[in-house]
Amino acid sequence: MASGFPTTTAAALASLTTGVSPGIHGLVGYTALVPETDTVVNQLTGWGPSMQPQTWQAVPTLFERASAAGIGCTAIGAPKYVTSGFTQAVLRGATYLGGKTIADRFAAARALLDRTPAGQRTLTYLYIPELDMASHAHGWQSDQFTAALETVDAEMAAFSAALGSGEGMLLTADHGMIDVPQTSHVLFDSVPELVAGIRHVAGDPRCLQLHFEPELPAAERAAVVEAWRAVEGERAWVLTRDEAIEAGWFGRCCRASGRVSATSLWRRARTSPTTTRDEPPRRSAP
Repeated sequence: MASGFPTTTAAALASLTTGVSPGIHGLVGYTALVPETDTVVNQLTGWGPSMQPQTWQAVPTLFERASAAGIGCTAIGAPKYVTSGFTQAVLRGATYLGGKTIADRFAAARALLDRTPAGQRTLTYLYIPELDMASHAHGWQSDQFTAALETVDAEMAAFSAALGSGEGMLLTADHGMIDVPQTSHVLFDSVPELVAGIRHVAGDPRCLQLHFEPELPAAERAAVVEAWRAVEGERAWVLTRDEAIEAGWFGRCCRASGRVSATSLWRRARTSPTTTRDEPPRRSAP
């Protein structure tokens, strides 16, 4: 299994649990433009009237398809996510069980296997956000990240050792992580040519998605794209919407092309573009 593009939680987990690319399931970034309301919305936490789980992510999940085939499906995660919009978007079809700690979640998974009748097929998804949280807050080389990693490693070892006949396990991650030092944060809105005619900035610092003002002439749009390539071309891939879709960045786009930005930038250097209006960037980036 390989994470798709962009390598951020909302897009990658939706691909994992639907089996399709962001261009089809529609979660195209950490934040994304909702065309109907002309607003940029966080794809993990911004669910509401303008972004309903069943319509914004309309692809049947693996859990819905498995349940229809008679396979019992369970999702195990932190209790705070049980009613979240993101859970409804990507985990629907599974019964959600809350576990406060990593150990609690593995214990719940083991108990579920133990009470499953012989011959009955089940599919269980277990989510561990602690590694991601530690790396964003403290960096992946921090003591906090190492402690979380050791906890996951120990629990995984114990769980795998207890697997019986007919039981199996797959371990994967939704994205990787790099540390971006403060000295590598790029305030791109300090360069007027880079923000001329830009209405919205979506995505995340490592994968910017820029949306133009609707009435901006094509020549001016092209000038902005060329300005980005001149300034950031050695540190980033700069593609228009058509170029990104043609290159397959978002997979096969059918229902989500309107959410894909007019211009996308994918960092290849260890830098993190941001604006002077943004909140302080997190220590690490996916």
